[in-house]
Amino acid sequence: LGTSFDAELTRTRRQMTERFLRDTDLPMTQIALMLGFSELQEILATSSHLAVNRADKGIMWKTVARYFTHNPMVFWGVARRFAALAWRERRDFVAARGKVGKISFFVHNFMDSSALDKERCESCSFMVMTPEGPLSMCVHNAKRDDYLLVAAEVKREQRMQYFNPVTGRFEDRMPTRINVTLTRKNARGRAKDAAVKHNTQYAALSEAAE
Repeated sequence: LGTSFDAELTRTRRQMTERFLRDTDLPMTQIALMLGFSELQEILATSSHLAVNRADKGIMWKTVARYFTHNPMVFWGVARRFAALAWRERRDFVAARGKVGKISFFVHNFMDSSALDKERCESCSFMVMTPEGPLSMCVHNAKRDDYLLVAAEVKREQRMQYFNPVTGRFEDRMPTRINVTLTRKNARGRAKDAAVKHNTQYAALSEAAE
C-alpha cells in the first residue's frame, strides 16, 4: 500500500495529538504518556529543576550533558528515537548536507471574552505586562482596547511626547480620544464584543429587576 507501520503510527499519533490539544485541557505530560511518548514524560519530570542558560551555549551544553550523565536511560531513549528519525529522513539530511534548521510554533487558544474564568486567569502562565502589572493574555485580549488604545508617554529629544498606537505618530499633547477606523477585518470582532457587552448589561439589569 506504499506505507509502513512507523509511518502509520506517526500519522495516527499526530492526529490524536491534534485532537487532544484542540478538544481537551489535558496537560502535555499526560498526552505524551497516552500516546506512548514515555521518554518525553520522563524528561519533563526529571528536568523541571534545571536552569538552562540559553545565552551561553557552552554552559547550556554542559548542563544538558550533565543531565544525560545522571539519566542514562533517558539518553538512550532519545538517541534511539533520533537515530530512527535520521534514518527515516536520510535523503533530506543528505540533500541539506547535514544542516538542520528548526522552527517552533506555539498555539494558545484564548478564552471567549464573554466567558472568562477568574481562577484560570489568575493562575495563567501566559502573561503580558501592563502599566498595572502582569495580566493574563485572555483578559488582555478581552479588554484589548483598554490597554492597546492608550497613548504611551515617551521621552524624545529631551522632551516628553505621546505615541499614538493608531496613527503611529508622536504627539505633543495627550490624545483625549483614540479612534479606530473600522475595516472588514476588525468590524466583525468589534460588533461581537459590543453584542456581548450589551447582553451582559441586559442580564445584570434583569437580575436587578427581579
